[in-house]
Amino acid sequence: MLENSQYLKEYHNQCCSFLDIIPENGKLRLLQKLCIPSPEEILKINSVIQERGESLFKQLPNGKLFFNAEAVSGKYRVIQTESDDGIQKS
Repeated sequence: MLENSQYLKEYHNQCCSFLDIIPENGKLRLLQKLCIPSPEEILKINSVIQERGESLFKQLPNGKLFFNAEAVSGKYRVIQTESDDGIQKS
């Protein structure tokens, strides 16, 4: 529930052994162990993220949207396909 995944990488790299550091490209090794913050630590880290304006959550009146809504803004064309008795309809 961290509001910015970059902070998870930073948290992990601060707490892990030298052999488990996540490199800049972010690629994990097979069976690599990750250090995950506790719920209390997550609250503290999220406070820092919010203070810095680096949250990737979109604040809505009834909660949060768990992705950056601005990143998907734009016009889209949606097509729906249905099948009744094996006959495709669009």
